[in-house]
Amino acid sequence: MNSGRNVINSSLMLTITINPFWLLGFIAAEGKFGLKTLSPYFQLAQHSRNLILLEAIALYLKSLVKPFTFSVKPSSPVIGMTLNKRTSVSVLSISILMHYMIT
Repeated sequence: MNSGRNVINSSLMLTITINPFWLLGFIAAEGKFGLKTLSPYFQLAQHSRNLILLEAIALYLKSLVKPFTFSVKPSSPVIGMTLNKRTSVSVLSISILMHYMIT
């Protein structure tokens, strides 16, 4: 019904309230976890129309972020947002750079 809609008035949208239970369900449906060069990462992808939702999730996650302790020297999580211009998909990525000691 709204596929041809060009203008989205975000002031008409409801306030987005993120809580742990909602986020858990959203991540189960839309989340992606993995390893890149032995560093864990987490991603959520949504169409660019839903950028306000990804920004709300990023703010919520930033309020929770504490350094992880499961590695020798972990860095603080890095939260980034990218846009695939070809598909109009925005991606929220969280990665942790791990520093391993090789003996």
